[in-house]
Amino acid sequence: MSVQAISWALEQQVVTDASARHVLVALANHADNTGRDAYPSVNLLCRYTGLKRRTVLDKLKLLQDVGVIVRGNQRIAEAKIKRADRRPVVYDIRIDLGFDKFLVTDEEENGHRGEGSAPRRKSRDADAAPRFDDGVQMPAERGADSAPKPSLTKNTHTHMDWPCDSPREKYQLDYDWKPNLDMFYESCLRRNMTEIVSPSPEELANFVGHYSEMDRCLTDRGWNDLLARWCSENRKGEAKKKRAKSSFCRKSYSSNAEENKPDSNRSMSKSQASEDYRAELPRAELAEHLGRRRADLIAKRYGSDKVGAPAVEEMRRTLRT
Repeated sequence: MSVQAISWALEQQVVTDASARHVLVALANHADNTGRDAYPSVNLLCRYTGLKRRTVLDKLKLLQDVGVIVRGNQRIAEAKIKRADRRPVVYDIRIDLGFDKFLVTDEEENGHRGEGSAPRRKSRDADAAPRFDDGVQMPAERGADSAPKPSLTKNTHTHMDWPCDSPREKYQLDYDWKPNLDMFYESCLRRNMTEIVSPSPEELANFVGHYSEMDRCLTDRGWNDLLARWCSENRKGEAKKKRAKSSFCRKSYSSNAEENKPDSNRSMSKSQASEDYRAELPRAELAEHLGRRRADLIAKRYGSDKVGAPAVEEMRRTLRT
């Protein structure tokens, strides 16, 4: 906390917007004696001023446009705060501008009273206390008794006291990250993935493990949208693998069928050739051929040592037919 910075923020007249002046005083509460290295979080400024987050951000931009504050050395916040998504912006307050341009006179204060205002009454002890008749209020020296009292608010709060709930702030993914299912489902609907309501534990673990090791910063909605795209590509890849596997099975089945088909054709051609051969034989030779074949079958059935009357009878029957 710097008394000089707070005194300058209260007495300056560059910024006339009430909300912007309030934000400037809150920044000065965290600056050093030269007005530098003030980095309170936006949530802390909202707590100091009672303003909405969007209003505080707009007033910070207004202060930068006017030139009252500038971006300072961001490495100061990096040295104290490890997580990039939790680092506030470091600002320097331009208290070196001085007070000469921002003096407020009695005429400016009383300019709206009108000509009919009663004259100021002289004090009875005017000779004992000399007065300035030019109507100009001289600025008090820094550190004088007339300086405003320092703020009773101790600078014990940091940017970590109130976690960031805004989806517009970027941060780096860590292993404890959990998705916002509402944002995730909206991203799935934009991709026509109505069947995906939440990511599977395996998909979430792979996603967090992959992006936690990268120096990539996105907003909360950006991370959930990237997770939805991750799940979409993962499930499309799995479906493609299943289709390729089923197609491979069908191709292998058809190839096996084609390989077996020539064998059946060959067997059919052999049987047809045998029938053609029989048709060309005379009746006597055909009977002899069939008799030998029948005898071979009977010998195979009863045994070569037992071929006797049954075999002869069978051959006779064959010859008769």
